[in-house]
Amino acid sequence: MAKAKVSRNLEALPTLKMILIGAPLNEVLTSITRLIEAHSTGMLCSIFLLGLDSLHMRYGVAASLPEAYRAAADGICSGPDVGSCGTAAYLRQPVFVSDIASDPRWVKFKDVALQSGLRAAWATPIMSLDGKVLETFGMYYREVRQPGPGRNSADRLRQPHRRNRHRARSVARCPDKGMRRVSTPPALLG
Repeated sequence: MAKAKVSRNLEALPTLKMILIGAPLNEVLTSITRLIEAHSTGMLCSIFLLGLDSLHMRYGVAASLPEAYRAAADGICSGPDVGSCGTAAYLRQPVFVSDIASDPRWVKFKDVALQSGLRAAWATPIMSLDGKVLETFGMYYREVRQPGPGRNSADRLRQPHRRNRHRARSVARCPDKGMRRVSTPPALLG
């Protein structure tokens, strides 16, 4: 187990280097999501960034999600029934949707999600140190899937405050563009 953790940490080094040298945000976020997807069979990741209004959400990265779904969801406004990521941002807590087809939070996006082959979606907000939602991290699956004790990703999402405080230190607003930039290394895997 310790050997696997060391291996994962070594795999994160190129991403950490990107952060340290100030690589463009899209490249860093893509590297982070690819790293996580590589260790989670069947998972498709996304990161939504909240705009300066703290309501509208734009994809920072969602390279593995189908284009039709990305186009339909990009620019959404967070709210109580706006899929998993929009609801997680609104409620400021993790949201687990095991079956998109039957969950009322997915009514607005159910058709495009199902047509895109997405069946389950889990999300957690990433909070700033002062408690504002900066972004959401989404995990999508092509089968109905419930979180459980054997699912590392769900276990990690259940502990958002401890982990997200570390990640929040790595993300800062760029006031002139309403976007964010990476400023210091996050705790990617630890």
